[in-house]
Amino acid sequence: MYFRFDPLLACAFREKKSQKNPVLLLSSFATAREQEVPAMRPEANRITKPEVITTYNKFMSGIDTSDMMLYTYLEEGGPPPGHQGPPVHAPTGPPAPHVNPAFFQQTGPPHQGPPPPHGPPHGYGPPPSSQVRGNLRPQYGAPPPEHRTDGPPPISEAEFEEIMGRNRTVSSSAIARAVSDAAAERSRSRDRERSHRRRRERSRSRDREYRERSRDRERERERERERDRYYVDPYPRERSRSREREREREYRERSREDSSTRQAVRPRVKTPEPPEPAVVLATKSSRYYDDRYREREREREREREATRREPERERREERERREERESTHRSSRH
Repeated sequence: MYFRFDPLLACAFREKKSQKNPVLLLSSFATAREQEVPAMRPEANRITKPEVITTYNKFMSGIDTSDMMLYTYLEEGGPPPGHQGPPVHAPTGPPAPHVNPAFFQQTGPPHQGPPPPHGPPHGYGPPPSSQVRGNLRPQYGAPPPEHRTDGPPPISEAEFEEIMGRNRTVSSSAIARAVSDAAAERSRSRDRERSHRRRRERSRSRDREYRERSRDRERERERERERDRYYVDPYPRERSRSREREREREYRERSREDSSTRQAVRPRVKTPEPPEPAVVLATKSSRYYDDRYREREREREREREATRREPERERREERERREERESTHRSSRH
């Protein structure tokens, strides 16, 4: 038998695995491939039956190889393994129509005697648990024992459609739920972004207001410091002069007390002595300085009144500005 392993036929063979009858599939495959003329093929392409089975066992994983081996064994015409009957001769006529005659011409004329006593060669017979499927029956020997496969029962078209419909409904509901959850999460994220934006704007406006108020407070404090500086600068001189006056007054009172005590001790009356010229000059100079100090005090009082009026006016203007700003801010909030 001659075979050629091309990918197209292998794909077709693989697609037909769902028929669950690899014996008939292998038969149709062999029949399709035996149409080629042996004279047109080289000797390198000639392969025996065990090589075909081994190659397809490796190439097509998942197919029940016992059926393939049984088919090959029955095709050759030997008794199945385990059969203890009388030897049966193989038919001397031409081979089956689906078998290439060149298969039996590989080693000479067809075998006319009974099979060897040790049974078929390795790879030719089915395992003890093999089963003949379809209408194929062994031509020689007794039928093999029945064997029930423990695999899952076949699923009908209605059950398959029902399961697929259930899966479709579950998948569609899951997809719809996922889409709705994604949309809800997107809307929640947008709401969170809006709330964060509002909080940022609110915090910025509060910071701006706080800065403006702090600037206003700093200006007020600076003005108060300037006013305090203006009022406090001449104060130490006035205080020192007032202290000098108090000292002079105390000295005069003491001198009067001393003079009174002296008069009491000495009742003798003396003519008053004329004042010394240095004392007279000192009193004149002190009067001059006192008058000058009074003039300066008057000038300073006038300046203070003028400066008092200016800060009051500035305060009034600043207060009006602040009230106007607060009113505009309240209106913008509402």
